[in-house]
Amino acid sequence: MSGPPEETPADVNPYQSPVVAPAELPAGQPGAIPWGQKPFPGIGGAILLVLLITALQCAGGVGVAIVTGAVQALEIPLEPSDVMGLGMAAVQFMAFVPAIVLGCVLARRPAREVLPLGSFPFLVLVPMVVAAVGLVILVSECDNLTRSVLPMPDELAEMFRDLFEGGVGTFVALVIVAPLVEELLFRGVILTGFLARYRRGTAIGASAVLFAVAHLNPYQFAAGLVTGVFLGWLLVRTRSLWPCILVHAAFNAHVVLVPVLRDQLGVEIPGFTAPPEAAVVEFQPAWFNALGLVLAAAGTLGVAALTARPRAAPEGGPAGA
Repeated sequence: MSGPPEETPADVNPYQSPVVAPAELPAGQPGAIPWGQKPFPGIGGAILLVLLITALQCAGGVGVAIVTGAVQALEIPLEPSDVMGLGMAAVQFMAFVPAIVLGCVLARRPAREVLPLGSFPFLVLVPMVVAAVGLVILVSECDNLTRSVLPMPDELAEMFRDLFEGGVGTFVALVIVAPLVEELLFRGVILTGFLARYRRGTAIGASAVLFAVAHLNPYQFAAGLVTGVFLGWLLVRTRSLWPCILVHAAFNAHVVLVPVLRDQLGVEIPGFTAPPEAAVVEFQPAWFNALGLVLAAAGTLGVAALTARPRAAPEGGPAGA
């Protein structure tokens, strides 16, 4: 991941596949799409992939509930958060992998285009993490705003409290499995397909909305939408899924780290460090929200600076002239 991405004029979409007539299709040309066909997925195909993972997750969720009930009934010495976390990890893996494989098969494009896992500038890691911390703060306040308008049901609040207890299961599910499989599908299969069909803004926005909806509850919609837009932009800037996977992992890690800050280091920030309660909504201090805004902006600008590419050369002159 230490090498810089290949330099390409700024106005060239690296994911845009040429559509050519069959007679003009060069043998073995990577990414060329036969005449009359469009790259998969479009909006419809992406919705079908999301419906597939939703159905598989619902089926897997029933299994997790049965196992969790059995563990409690048999008084097996396992923490509820670990059982739920490991169950979530298994369900995510079993739900997303078939959708990723199906998407890659239907895409009929080289694997390096559907799942771009190439190198990226190593120094971009620093502003990426800074931006991720800022987004965690801002999205936390968005969550508070959502719960102030739409109170969270007791059952869902209890599930989130279990997640906030941390543990090995939660770490595996949220920091390892979820970032990997979700980025391979949403920023890999879906977004690269969109980028080959639509304008960049439309592609990033549409994939972010699908990512937010796929969380299946309104309390994570804002988080999914904001992070989905940022991660889509990050893919376009770095041309690699690795930064998206790493930022996604850093973002999810706050669920594990916040209890450590609160319980071990005594850090108390209203509206941020306490687990969500169904009937109680507490907003973050203004200075904390301002800090999140500054970190998100600074990190984003840093990524933009480190991934800047030369503009296309004007006719009759060299690039940058």
